[in-house]
Amino acid sequence: MRFSTLYKFTLHVFFYGMVIVTMVAMIIWGTSAGVSAQDSPTVTSTDTITSSPTHTQAGLQDPPTPVQISVNSTEPGQVTNAQANVLSVLGSNFTESTTVRLVGVGLLQTTFINANALTATIPAGITPGTYTIEVSDPVNGTATSPNLLNVSPPPPTPPTPFTPQPLPTFEVPTPFPTPLPPTPIPGQPSLIVRNFFADPATTEPGGTVTLGFEVVNVGNRAAEGVSVSLGSEGNFAPASGQASATIPNIAPGGIFEVSLTVIASAEATAGINNVPITMAYRDFSGETYTSSAVLSVNVVTIEQSSLVTIDSYTVSPNPVEPGQPMTLIVVVENSGNGAARRPLLRVAGEGGILLAGGQGDTFPLPDIPAGETLSIEIPMIVSTEADPGPQAQPITLSYEQGEERAEITSRVTIYVANPVTPLLLLESYDTGADVLQPGERFTFSLTIKNVGEAAAPGALITFGTVTGGGSSDPQATPGAGGGTGGDTVPSSVFAPIGSGSTILAGDIPADGTLIIEQDFIINGTVRTGIYTLPITVRYRKADGTYAQDNLQASIVIVAPPRLQMRLANPLPEMINAGEPFPIPLEIVNNGTAAVDLTRAVITTENAEIPEGTTFELERLRQDDDTLVEVSLIPQGEGDVRVTFTIYYRDELNTEQSLDVTFTTTAIPAPPLPEFTPPPEFTPDPGVPNEEPAEDDLLGRLLLGFLGLGG
Repeated sequence: MRFSTLYKFTLHVFFYGMVIVTMVAMIIWGTSAGVSAQDSPTVTSTDTITSSPTHTQAGLQDPPTPVQISVNSTEPGQVTNAQANVLSVLGSNFTESTTVRLVGVGLLQTTFINANALTATIPAGITPGTYTIEVSDPVNGTATSPNLLNVSPPPPTPPTPFTPQPLPTFEVPTPFPTPLPPTPIPGQPSLIVRNFFADPATTEPGGTVTLGFEVVNVGNRAAEGVSVSLGSEGNFAPASGQASATIPNIAPGGIFEVSLTVIASAEATAGINNVPITMAYRDFSGETYTSSAVLSVNVVTIEQSSLVTIDSYTVSPNPVEPGQPMTLIVVVENSGNGAARRPLLRVAGEGGILLAGGQGDTFPLPDIPAGETLSIEIPMIVSTEADPGPQAQPITLSYEQGEERAEITSRVTIYVANPVTPLLLLESYDTGADVLQPGERFTFSLTIKNVGEAAAPGALITFGTVTGGGSSDPQATPGAGGGTGGDTVPSSVFAPIGSGSTILAGDIPADGTLIIEQDFIINGTVRTGIYTLPITVRYRKADGTYAQDNLQASIVIVAPPRLQMRLANPLPEMINAGEPFPIPLEIVNNGTAAVDLTRAVITTENAEIPEGTTFELERLRQDDDTLVEVSLIPQGEGDVRVTFTIYYRDELNTEQSLDVTFTTTAIPAPPLPEFTPPPEFTPDPGVPNEEPAEDDLLGRLLLGFLGLGG
């Protein structure tokens, strides 16, 4: 009962208090509405300020240089989206215009604490996830926090056990009236320009001027999102692409210093020229406004004239070589105060050493503005008659100046190198064998080294002797072996196979090498000797003709003797093991010259030679023969191999050898027949048995070895 009475009293007090508050609010609203009806804001205002250098404020300083903001850290790093959260941002160079943005969500309500701290409100209900935090300032730039913000859903709340409670008894209160929204205070921002100055105070057409001035808010509301830009009217354009400047919000009575850099156009007339300035801004409600101002700059005209000279030049390569291409890089400078129209550069003149290249010797250049330089690469060719040392080359520059054409002549110095030539040597070569034979095919590999100081361009390798030549046309009618206008005498011993006798090898640089392989076949009729393979190398000289170096390679050819080696008695397919068998070797000279035989060496497998394995031989005349007589005794059953190696001295007095091998098979010898005396034979009992004499025993054994009994 006591609780019910207290509850009713509380409701009555709350009700009457709300009635009183509502009445006061209505009175205030009515007063504000009356004031608003009397004063309505002006949306667009135009303030015009005409300033000249005579009214420049001497004490005005340049606007402060923006300082890049930085973000050191943000906290917390983890929040839930069940309720709003406060984010703390720590860094430097913050201002009241600095805002915090959650990438993917948008701008947050930001509170400026000081230059090193901000707070921002994270609304409830944002999508869970990981977000990047970005801090931006209209003047001091944008920075990104090194920390990320993780937003997670709230943990599930366990259900609260339901406990039924008795419902209190109370009277339904009378609903309060809904209060009307407050009326904003009437007014608007209004920006004007004052304290203008120009640096420099006087300029010429095409000159650059820095305009400094103060932007003042004389309205009663803050000017937000202020942008100051150069008007499109007039004879001035933004410099360095600075078309406008964005400045921070300006509170009522606030001042901000602005600097714009402009360029006077070439059409600017002498005297005072107006520079229109436009300022765009808004108030807190989003209403937009524009204000304009007119500044002034004094423009003076100066009589213009151009003066074109050669500022510098480089030569590549340096020094140059006669007959070789080179590149001349010339830097042309206009040191006058007017543009040089339609300039023309010509590299020619009396006493010059440069000849026109693929682009000629005259080069049109683009217009050169005052104070500017222009670089041009000129491909030329050095004359073959250029003397070594420093040589002067005339260069003529002409350009339009007013209604006339000016022309200047200058000279550049070009260093011509002393004549250098290639020097080709046969560094090494290989035939694949120390000694070759007539009719044999082989691969000839050679290495040519250029030990000279100049390259050998367009080298041609000819296997043969080239006579005459010297043509300047590498496609001239070839001689016998193909070449550049000369006659090629091929080798009578070595013939190239697989290609012609002339090979295009290309350029051989100084201190470079060239490796070539060519297949050859040897004439089958040549005799033993040392033969020369001629190698002719031709390359293009600076004057277009061909130089020639003659190289030689020595190749040893040994013609083997035409000896026929055969057994005087054919070797049967099978012979008895343990029994000697004669194998006389007959050597016949079928060649056209005598052969100096030295010795015969016999080697065997599964056999032995009773007479020995080495036999001395003598000179064998043409169509003569000789005989090497030996016997072979197989050592056991199986294959028997005997090799005769015949040594001789060739025409180079080098010992050579020829081999011939014979094979057969050894089988067991048949058993000896048993001796049965004849029936009429009766030994004499009176005669005692005598031991056979030693000579008879040896004879019987020999007869047994020869298969004749024993």
